[in-house]
Amino acid sequence: MTSRKRIAGDFLYEVYHENSKNFELEALDDVPDSWTEIEYKTYDSTESIPLSDVDGDIGNLISQRRSTDEFDSGPLELEQVSQLLGTSMGITTNQEDPNDQRRAYPSAGARYPVEAYIFANSVNGLDEAVYHINTLDNKLERVNKYSSDYSLDFISGEESNEAPLIVFLSAVFHRSTEKYASRGYRYTILEAGHIMQNLCLVATELDLACRPYGGFIEDTADEFLELPERETTIYVGLISSTK
Repeated sequence: MTSRKRIAGDFLYEVYHENSKNFELEALDDVPDSWTEIEYKTYDSTESIPLSDVDGDIGNLISQRRSTDEFDSGPLELEQVSQLLGTSMGITTNQEDPNDQRRAYPSAGARYPVEAYIFANSVNGLDEAVYHINTLDNKLERVNKYSSDYSLDFISGEESNEAPLIVFLSAVFHRSTEKYASRGYRYTILEAGHIMQNLCLVATELDLACRPYGGFIEDTADEFLELPERETTIYVGLISSTK
């Protein structure tokens, strides 16, 4: 069993998470003097085995996937968004008991601590608003209507203003940590990575551009999505048509 230790009443993962948040966005070119090029690991071995690619659709998708720097601000169609979200995050095995259903991504103990939301910045057929992705019922639920008074400046760069669709992944950590203690924090972060990779690959299949983002201010994102106290944003993906 992993650690259930606390510091001043908070679990260790909660202390770490709070202290690893962004509270302001630094310029991307503002890097420390200690910044160095990556030294990739190799072994000086007399034996090496060349790797090969898989022929077929999945191999092509993986080779074509790129995190784009250029976003087409033109609107997306609702059907594109529906296919992207339903394929990336939908239920793939239905059971009468919702606790027995399985989804398009792995989740430790099938606890599914990651929730998903979108901001429809420019999607034909959707109001300019925040929507929650209800995976169990396979539908979008509107959370709030976007106000022009609210800025997207909590996401770094200008791309967030140009992307017609923004996907937010949030964590309800206690779903996982109740079973796995502090290690459930790791499992939740891993799950978000699986979902984002699905989004990237399905976007590629749909001829859309996808860019995962870690540069955002979590507390402001939580306010934007109107998240309850025990839920917080952990990952952002920007989606547009390809240029």
